[in-house]
Amino acid sequence: MGYWGGKVGPDLTSIGQIRTERDLLEAVVYPSASFVRSFEPVIVDIRDNEEYSGGVANDTTDELALITGADTKARVARKDIAEMRPGTVSVMPSGLADQFSKQELADLLTFLKNTQWGAP
Repeated sequence: MGYWGGKVGPDLTSIGQIRTERDLLEAVVYPSASFVRSFEPVIVDIRDNEEYSGGVANDTTDELALITGADTKARVARKDIAEMRPGTVSVMPSGLADQFSKQELADLLTFLKNTQWGAP
């Protein structure tokens, strides 16, 4: 949101203006139910039996850069990729809503719904 949190997922600066409270709640409680376009997870199998999972940060003819965490990226040379396929699990951790009380979850949704950073 704004300049906080890195660029792991979509910008939440004005998410409340384009998503309903129900959409926001679903995204927190069931983060892998749906993905925002261009933030879909991918799984990359490397020739030496390693596997990376994350969102595509940069895709060139020579290299693929995956966002694997708030401040982490994995860079993989194209020549080392054995397979690349869509992922089914969000980079946002499941169980996040379980860490909040009902009131905290309600407060989070209210914050997301009503915040407009940079609005006059």
